[in-house]
Amino acid sequence: MRGQARRVVMGTLVAVAAACTPAGQQGRLRWEWTGGNALEGGAGAESFVDGWSVHFTRYLVAVDGLVFNNEAGTEQARLAGARVVDLVRPGPHLLAELEVTPATWTSVGFSVRPVTAGAQPVDASEDDVAELLRGGLAVLAEGTLTGGGRTLAFSWGFRPALHHAACVTHARVEAGGQATVRMVFHGERLFLESLASGMLRLRAQAQVDADTGDGRVTVEELAAVSGDAFTALEWPRADAQPVTSLLEFEEAALVHAARVAPDGACHVTLVSALRDGGL
Repeated sequence: MRGQARRVVMGTLVAVAAACTPAGQQGRLRWEWTGGNALEGGAGAESFVDGWSVHFTRYLVAVDGLVFNNEAGTEQARLAGARVVDLVRPGPHLLAELEVTPATWTSVGFSVRPVTAGAQPVDASEDDVAELLRGGLAVLAEGTLTGGGRTLAFSWGFRPALHHAACVTHARVEAGGQATVRMVFHGERLFLESLASGMLRLRAQAQVDADTGDGRVTVEELAAVSGDAFTALEWPRADAQPVTSLLEFEEAALVHAARVAPDGACHVTLVSALRDGGL
């Protein structure tokens, strides 16, 4: 049984101007994450155009390199070190709480990348962190797909290095007050119908068909749907993206999974996507 851990991570402002702020006149900037309804409660058949449904049992994401920028561009609030959060657990999950000078904090940057030693669990367990470390993973998605009288399990590990920059926040912090920036991670994007911009419809038949018969869809089976076998699929569609397998499609679908609530986008750079073959 996995042990549970919940930690509120405190941080401090990294800026010359912070030293000039009298004691008691700083505020707090909170950084929360949630998996939304799809990760916490699952996505039913009404969410899939092909009748499947998904229930996630674990969805670990490793995050680090937090940087907030103020409106004037003169200060930054930073927090070093990685955090691992299980977004299946009910949120919101508080990843950081920073002491900052009163200002409007207009953007946030961070990375989703393979976890590093010393990462702290937030609504996750030390065992969860250790599992990501063993696999060199940034994301681990586990659950079941159900439809047509069948249920299949999946456990998929990913090693993307995604740098998120200029995620728009506009969080105003007053002296003695606090503001909250909440990120929503749309992990259900693994089942996108297409990588075309604005496409949000979900399908799972291709992932189901990748199973070789044991009722468990693995990353090896996703990777095996490649080349001509992938391009012959009616769905999902890569839509001009450099994707040559079902596994690569899922990796590409995660690039824009993290957004500032309710609808703030980020500029995302995919530094690398190393695939895990051991899950």
